[in-house]
Amino acid sequence: MRLFVAIDIDETVRRRVADAVAGIRRRFEAGAGAARVSWTATDRMHVTVHFLGEVAEPLASAVVDTFARPLPVAPFELAIGGAGTFPARGRPRVLWLGVAAQGDALARVHQLTAARLAAADVAVDPARFHPHLTIARLRTPVPAAAAAAALEGVRQRIGACRVDAVTLYESRRAGRSTSYVPHASAALIESE
Repeated sequence: MRLFVAIDIDETVRRRVADAVAGIRRRFEAGAGAARVSWTATDRMHVTVHFLGEVAEPLASAVVDTFARPLPVAPFELAIGGAGTFPARGRPRVLWLGVAAQGDALARVHQLTAARLAAADVAVDPARFHPHLTIARLRTPVPAAAAAAALEGVRQRIGACRVDAVTLYESRRAGRSTSYVPHASAALIESE
């Protein structure tokens, strides 16, 4: 199974993100011309906490079991706003919208889910956590200035939603399309 752990955004925020992405896309297409771009469908946007990749059985079952228990992190507000590219320097390959939470809630979710995955013998990427919503993947080289111009003006807050769970998803590919199948959801609860 190809697995990842994610935080979902609610429908109200999805609509606001869709409006913001429509503006970015218009500016991008005006400035970057015939670049090949894969735009992320808004209904598939999420904040990836950990990408696990292919996980074989029975290890996948153990991972699913670890997400059946609540996480001791209080529910929190997730704000969407700001934009950028990966990598930050050079030719961009990904366009993203920023996410932030009050205090250390996102970092705590990342840390606790990493500990659960490690306890299930699943290695996680030690790279620095940079929470975001991927809005596009650039398939052909695009000048950094064109990407920056498309993202200009997306510095304000787009919206916010309440996060009360973290979900373990399976990414299933069928031809050129991919679907996300939820396998377990760990509720966020006040720690005692």
